Amino acid sequence: MKFIIIVDKEDIGCCKCSFEKKMENIAAFCHKNDIDVTPETVLTSFEYSKKFLTDKNIGCKHVEAQIDKEEAFKIESYGWISKDDTGPFIRSKIRYYIEYKSENLTK
Repeated sequence: MKFIIIVDKEDIGCCKCSFEKKMENIAAFCHKNDIDVTPETVLTSFEYSKKFLTDKNIGCKHVEAQIDKEEAFKIESYGWISKDDTGPFIRSKIRYYIEYKSENLTK
């Protein structure tokens, strides 16, 4: 079974504690299901829209509304991370929890 995990702005919360807990939960899910954390498997909602909601889907009102709605977002508790670096930062955080905190993750 192939998974794509989409991280949305509402998913991560505004405080550092809730963001870190969300990254730990996603890491546990990836660890349990042997999911490699890559730009193809763990994406922000903005990255997903750019990658999968393509021109071939234009004409579908739902898809057009989704594309218009999505925009890159910053992580409030890590204000120095640019919108363009949000996806790579999220993936690096998830990899950190898998690599260095895996004893705390349930498999």
